Amino acid sequence: MARKKGQKKTNEKITSAQEPVNRRRFPRVNLQNQMDQAKVLVGAKVDWLDQCESEVFDISYKGVAVNRPQVFSLRIGDTTDLKLTLGKLEPCTLKAKVVWFNEHIVGLEFLDIDHVARMTIDEFLEDKIIGAHMVPVSPQYFSESVDFQYWYHGPNNTNVFLWESGDHRLTRAMVSFDDQAMIFEEGAFHRAGSEVDWDVQASY
Repeated sequence: MARKKGQKKTNEKITSAQEPVNRRRFPRVNLQNQMDQAKVLVGAKVDWLDQCESEVFDISYKGVAVNRPQVFSLRIGDTTDLKLTLGKLEPCTLKAKVVWFNEHIVGLEFLDIDHVARMTIDEFLEDKIIGAHMVPVSPQYFSESVDFQYWYHGPNNTNVFLWESGDHRLTRAMVSFDDQAMIFEEGAFHRAGSEVDWDVQASY
């Protein structure tokens, strides 16, 4: 069958547009282009065979970026067993390969990750991924019945509402998810009930 004029060019454009998506099939958080500005993921660390520990800057199901250990040398392609600790979750033992490093940070690729480790990573990342994708909602979409000053909306219908005083101090915060709401006020959290009891939006 003869190819229609211009068909090859169109297909090439589609493939090229899809490539970045295919290369990033795994969700990440806190990926930084400037490594000197990278932030540590609180509660995440890697234990190098009980020789030393490294803090975690970036993690996905495919790999992790951590502090470069100074107690031993590294080479691209080296493999090692690691113990990955994510918050209060049960630590996972993984085999990983060194795929890149610089003066401060090492990039490791997981060579074999079982279902238990995958579920542990997923549980740790879930809230952090939601937090990383929260976006501010314009006040034009606020209902007239509300008195908060800021509204952030994110995945899984997660919402954060913030109240501030006249001198721009945060006085109250509410997190809404799964038809539940938690309020932070006067230094403590408390449940607001099984459902948010006021209309938070007009036409958003």
